[in-house]
Amino acid sequence: MQICDGEIFLQGGTKGILLIHGFGKTPKELEGIAVDLNEAGFTVYCPVLPGHGTGKEGRVDPFDLFQTSPADWIADAHRKFKAFKKEVEDVFVGGLSIGAIIGLKIAEKEKVAGLLMWDTPLFYTNIVKVGVIAVKIVEMILKRKGVTSIGIYHNIPLDKFEEIQEMIKDAQKVVKKIEAPILVLHSVDDDIAHPKSARFIYRNVKSKIKELRWLKGMHGINEGETNPQISNYIISFLKKIT
Repeated sequence: MQICDGEIFLQGGTKGILLIHGFGKTPKELEGIAVDLNEAGFTVYCPVLPGHGTGKEGRVDPFDLFQTSPADWIADAHRKFKAFKKEVEDVFVGGLSIGAIIGLKIAEKEKVAGLLMWDTPLFYTNIVKVGVIAVKIVEMILKRKGVTSIGIYHNIPLDKFEEIQEMIKDAQKVVKKIEAPILVLHSVDDDIAHPKSARFIYRNVKSKIKELRWLKGMHGINEGETNPQISNYIISFLKKIT
């Protein structure tokens, strides 16, 4: 299996975990969690989504995101899932934010050992909705004045919001097809993904084994940091089903 620049691969046991980063982020945001899971005995792979990690020092160049789409991210993650599956006996698929939605799409088509979903944005908070509207209004005013502007909100080019929204609507339907064991993690003060997203997932999946755990703090995790609460919840859940 080929590991690309910026990706994380930590060799461990025969059980594998594919961790998918969020939109506008890179695998670096998952590094601390990946190390914890690897030390617990799992082989962990964090791929880079298309259009991500192309900027200075491996960061995200927002303009490169214009060249990719949700379909590209899903297809690439799906391909890397298949490659990773050849390296281990079973694969658990985990994701943060948009990465969790991509994980759902993989589970729709493939047999996964389980799903680990974290701060999944099936519904946005009001502050995000208002923020997008505000940026659109500013962009419209600038255009009237002859100024070309690319509106960006929370690292997301505005024209991508519509594409992502379509992906989210589809994910809401996919949730109802999921039968694999699933762990749903969600931050109680999430400022992007409304907490009702977690409750929606938990209530609508067909999974016989499912858990919902609440986290302290806001959306996601700072790059390079770890969160023992998250790692412990994941490891505890995996020990129950492996």
